[in-house]
Amino acid sequence: MIRKPLSFVKNMQWNNSYYLQQERPIKDLKFLERMNRDEIPVCKIDDILSPILPIKTIPLDTQTRLPEVTKDQQHPLWKDEPAFTYTDNSWMSKDFELAFAQAVTNTVAVDFLPESVQKCSLNKRVSDEEKERVENIIRTCYVGDAVQKKLARDFEVPFTGWHAVESRMRPRNQYDWKAMSWGWKAPREFGVPNRRRLVHLSQALVKEAFKSSGHDISAVQMLENTKVRQFIRRPDGKLVRLYLTLPLMLTARNAPQPLDPPHNNDILRAEYKDTFTAVRVNKDNTDEEDKYAIRYYSTGVPDLKPLNPVSNLFKVHIYEEENNFPIKCEEFSHPHVHTVFYHNASHIRKRYSADKERSKCLLHAYAAALGQARLRQGMDGADLSEPIRINSVSTNGNQFTLSTFQLNSLHLNNKEKPNYFYFHAEPLQLFQTCGLSETGQVTFEGLNMDTYHLLDALLTSDLSTDEITTNRQSVSV
Repeated sequence: MIRKPLSFVKNMQWNNSYYLQQERPIKDLKFLERMNRDEIPVCKIDDILSPILPIKTIPLDTQTRLPEVTKDQQHPLWKDEPAFTYTDNSWMSKDFELAFAQAVTNTVAVDFLPESVQKCSLNKRVSDEEKERVENIIRTCYVGDAVQKKLARDFEVPFTGWHAVESRMRPRNQYDWKAMSWGWKAPREFGVPNRRRLVHLSQALVKEAFKSSGHDISAVQMLENTKVRQFIRRPDGKLVRLYLTLPLMLTARNAPQPLDPPHNNDILRAEYKDTFTAVRVNKDNTDEEDKYAIRYYSTGVPDLKPLNPVSNLFKVHIYEEENNFPIKCEEFSHPHVHTVFYHNASHIRKRYSADKERSKCLLHAYAAALGQARLRQGMDGADLSEPIRINSVSTNGNQFTLSTFQLNSLHLNNKEKPNYFYFHAEPLQLFQTCGLSETGQVTFEGLNMDTYHLLDALLTSDLSTDEITTNRQSVSV
């Protein structure tokens, strides 16, 4: 026989009693009438007892967080004049990115590096020890890093042989259907973040370049993740705002030597017809870089009429009209910007467009040069006592774009003294592949020491002789 515990019985009895009491009718016992008949005063509890503390009515606020600041005229940083802003996520018109960057900065482009850089790179000699050190640097940055984080999901899944989603386009197959598998949701992978990898690779290559060339590494200082915000006004009155993040910037004790003006035959020229088109070269070549290469055929700075050069920039009304530069005074031990780096660190759509990278190099170097000029001559100085030269490097790890920018004037309508932008005619490949194979072994292929020697020459060719160490023996990083 199953017996219920006493607690269950008591609970059942209480529950039954509770519901029975709900059905009991309320009877009036005539207590109030009897007390009034006997003249007994009847008082309420509030008339006898007073509260210990005074009663204050507190307004109840149901709001649990501050409201978001509206992006309108009520914002404290609202300006009626819009600022045409170029940030890290900005872009120019496709296939004309360098042309728009030239027009915005009043710059003439030259499709080769300065003569001093080319001569310095030709004098480099390849040694087995130096080649091994560069290879070890790349292996360490790509495979030997102990930091592993969950990377962004790459929606461009490599072609698996079939598609989970059927294409309903008519006519069918209007795209390269073997480029990727549509409809797949690949899991997120763990690995080294590209930003960390590229910063470490750039730092290690800079150190190796200085040490192998016999230069003192203390001649430059490396600044990471610096912000540069510069304002400049165009001839038509529009305010341009450059707000960029430099993942790596080298500053030197002495300013790089200015470059001579390029010859007229060396200047890249753009020819724009009535319709906004440019002449393409190597149309029959299937290589992507040659297919999208553009050769310019007009005089000096590209004329983009009827388009305005700032038409691609974001129009922003909320901004702080104050220039920002990481170097605050010339008393700093390394007050001169030597080289700026731009890293193409995207995990998704890992594409390296030559025209886009050149425009990024130009605008990053121009923003740093504006800050350097205003550090020397103040905000009101428009005429430079000496041109400012800054090297600019763009990379995604295995491909590099090397360039040199020279700021000659802060006036954007100065046709007599435009700025100069020297860049290598094509992207340079440092290596082909570096990673782990399916068997867990490290694979490394296609090291190109010519690219490293050009980077070495770009970084060290303009250093003065007092920055060369007495011991020219190569030291590994």
